[in-house]
Amino acid sequence: MLGEISRALELRDRMRGHGDRVTALAEAIALRLGWDADRLVTFRYAAPLHDIGQGCGVTGDPREAGAPHA
Repeated sequence: MLGEISRALELRDRMRGHGDRVTALAEAIALRLGWDADRLVTFRYAAPLHDIGQGCGVTGDPREAGAPHA
């Protein structure tokens, strides 16, 4: 299901392949940090979900916690 959500976000042309690129970059960083295989597997599932809020229509600055979103 998580993979389907990530792929749905990529239906917009500007996002195509973005999740795969982010996952590859995040994995390279994790390997450089010496993460073990179990931790890396979990990370591979989580990395593509970093943009999950974009699919919800959330707008505004996410750093403004509690601020109303238009």
